[in-house]
Amino acid sequence: MTQAQPSFTQEQLTASAARAAHTLTEAGGGAEALLSAWIAAGNAEAVQAASQLDSPLRKQARRGLNVLKSRGIKPPTLTHTARPVAQEAAPANEAWLLSPDPAGHFALVFTLRRKDGRYKATFVIAHDELGLHRLNTGEYSASALRKAMRDFAGSADSKPAKVPVPWARQRVEACRLLHRTLGTPEPLGLTSAAELLQPLPEAPEPHPFDEEGFELADEDARQLASTSLALHRLPELAGWVPEPEAMRELLQELGRALPEAPDEELARDIVSKKAAEAADRYFSPQRREQLVRRLKDAAISVLATSGEQAALEVAATIRMIEARGLITDPPSELPFLVGFFQKGLAQIAAQNRGSLPIPRMSPDVAALREVEATASASLAEAAEAEAASAALTEAATADPDSAADEAEGTKSDNAADGAPVDDNW
Repeated sequence: MTQAQPSFTQEQLTASAARAAHTLTEAGGGAEALLSAWIAAGNAEAVQAASQLDSPLRKQARRGLNVLKSRGIKPPTLTHTARPVAQEAAPANEAWLLSPDPAGHFALVFTLRRKDGRYKATFVIAHDELGLHRLNTGEYSASALRKAMRDFAGSADSKPAKVPVPWARQRVEACRLLHRTLGTPEPLGLTSAAELLQPLPEAPEPHPFDEEGFELADEDARQLASTSLALHRLPELAGWVPEPEAMRELLQELGRALPEAPDEELARDIVSKKAAEAADRYFSPQRREQLVRRLKDAAISVLATSGEQAALEVAATIRMIEARGLITDPPSELPFLVGFFQKGLAQIAAQNRGSLPIPRMSPDVAALREVEATASASLAEAAEAEAASAALTEAATADPDSAADEAEGTKSDNAADGAPVDDNW
């Protein structure tokens, strides 16, 4: 028998942001249905308020906001303040994440507020593939802690963003496990930081960005990611470029492809083509997986500083990176990935007074290398043909009696060793 859907009053359906939490509480077991009714009715203000609650309805509300945005209904703008210390009723423990730098180093800050109002804080710099780099622990007043966090961020383009303490502790523990796996020493300072890094969560904690509810259908994600090149303007991602070796390889490719004095349009086309080819070579499955992890870290700061629309675009780009393949949906078809090399070239040009230091080979050297490559290929083919011919000759001239004797001897040896003998073998 189908259960009757709860009915709601007009007052419940039109609840304001200030009344949203109270109205959901009053709805009891019908809270989920009430939230769905708000989404259907376009009550963006109430859905927005529900998306900020610390409850199981948070993810549903986040998805609802995306639905409303797709219908052209914009929720009220919320200001996320990335402030390290609340002035009143601060929780005893807090954790903050600083986005990864271009090399993949990220930072975590753990704070413990004592009864006297002072703070104990641990500053951690780590890397998912290298482990813990440095830990510093100290005692601070509230104002001194805020200054310490500003100094810790230094010239970083992003600001610290608040994250769940259990997840942050789990992240540090994963780095410690990496040290044990690789046999590398851990940095000093773990003993003094133990009070802030323990206890560990009993079950694996999901990434905070995965809990924000930015879930998109494939087509919606593809459409949003079509303009993903603009994400490179975000402060958190502005410094991300490929490794120097990959950029040198691209410059060498340009040196081989560009004529001596190309017109502007031809040069632009060749650079675009070679940057796309470089993206296909560079973004292997392993690098794409690494990039997704770093993007999720950066997205927490993006959400706090640039808002939900920018975070939604990052979520769509992550979805499309995960969908890349070598044949279908190659990396070169995602503007964000090609943008790494375009940005890298722009940085190199800026460092060289507006020009690219493209290595040029003289015609004689280029011709010589082409001859060498052709000769190497011909020698390899000849060696393969000679080996195949020798194998055929040996098979054709083999002594049948000797082959039979050898097979019989092998069977006898196997039987003597206790191995089963198959007469048909």
